[in-house]
Amino acid sequence: MNEVDKARNSLPGQPGGTLAGNNSLAADAGQQAAVFHPTYSAKQGDLTALWYMVGADSELGVAVVTADVRVVFANAAWTRLVGGEGFGPLLGEGLRRLLPPECLDEMLRMMDAARRQAAPAPFRTIWSGMQLLTTFLHIPPSEGEDERYLIITRAMPGGIEQPQRDVTSAQFIRLGPLDILSVQELKVLALTGQGMSLKEIADVLGRSIKTIDNQRGSIARKLRLHDRVKLAHVAWRAGLRLDDAERKRV
Repeated sequence: MNEVDKARNSLPGQPGGTLAGNNSLAADAGQQAAVFHPTYSAKQGDLTALWYMVGADSELGVAVVTADVRVVFANAAWTRLVGGEGFGPLLGEGLRRLLPPECLDEMLRMMDAARRQAAPAPFRTIWSGMQLLTTFLHIPPSEGEDERYLIITRAMPGGIEQPQRDVTSAQFIRLGPLDILSVQELKVLALTGQGMSLKEIADVLGRSIKTIDNQRGSIARKLRLHDRVKLAHVAWRAGLRLDDAERKRV
């Protein structure tokens, strides 16, 4: 059995119950699993089809990695979200080649949290100028098998409500094209993305309206976006929060 088949067979399933097949894969009481009708009995073909459809989703990033962060499965969406446009296949690659050491350490801590808690561990970051929400899930190994982790990543633009659960925010972020902005400009952009007016932003940051207007003009020049609608879209896509401006950049 190859690694992809192992990952495919590790999909949780429980006949007539929830998608969480055992206690170690079950979400905690504050999180809901998918519930099946009592008369439904999950079959392997159903789970294989589910795995195929999730893996083929162009917007939902899906990966399976080992405890030493070697990729045994990654769909095109996950490769794009994490590696960037045009990044080559990650199958068999170690993520140490792709991620900065600080970000790799955060990923390992989240994997460990998912294992210790026996529950999904959600994680929020800004990566290449996009807000990403990633969930880590430990897959209990069968005897003689390596430990593996299921990783689900999706872009979460501003204005989309996050799940009602504890989400760990990254201490290190990769701003991509937004890295050219100063801390103060990032704050202005974050509040712009939340739909605030110049006056509202000035009130929050304790600056004059003229100062905020000048800073917004500076943001537009640096990003070469002189259309305010496009600027607002960039801010919305980034999903920035005020505290993101103070985070360490990689």
